[in-house]
Amino acid sequence: MGVEAWIGHYGIFNLTSRKDGCILTTMHKATSFSDEIKQAIRASGKTAYRLAKLSGIDKSVIGRFLAGKTGMQTENLDKLAFVIDLHVAIGAKGKKPKGK
Repeated sequence: MGVEAWIGHYGIFNLTSRKDGCILTTMHKATSFSDEIKQAIRASGKTAYRLAKLSGIDKSVIGRFLAGKTGMQTENLDKLAFVIDLHVAIGAKGKKPKGK
């Protein structure tokens, strides 16, 4: 079973493919970019302990970030994104770039 998460303007979309071929889709409302990252981490299904082992980030740092008690350095966010295979697509909210 695999999980993919896409971060969009309205929240996180998760597609989960099951062994029986069914695809489940869920959407989580996110209020900030930090919240969206946290939701993507949770959607990965990996525990803070497993994330710490795979990323080299201390488990307490991950736990405090997921609990909303502290932010996280971009270097650590990069490591977590790699571990959970998170890809972020950035786009404007329907606005055209200036001068075009």
